Amino acid sequence: MQESPFTFIEHFSFDEHLRREDERKNLIAFILVRFTSCSPSSDVQLVKQTLESVQDHERLVELFSKASDTLNVEEFLQALNELGV
Repeated sequence: MQESPFTFIEHFSFDEHLRREDERKNLIAFILVRFTSCSPSSDVQLVKQTLESVQDHERLVELFSKASDTLNVEEFLQALNELGV
């Protein structure tokens, strides 16, 4: 029997990467849902594009927290700009 080309560590790293990517997508989705449910007429496309450009998981968690404290899309976009996102 031939060994898999993936070692345990590579497989673990790949699984971790997939888990992080799923969490990243969920964080973005939660933020978008938060704003569309609070203000259905607001355009969240710019928020979506901006968040999708963020690759750092911890940064997205920080932005998720910021979105929870923000009243509307415009205020959140201003906060993103101030944070340099």
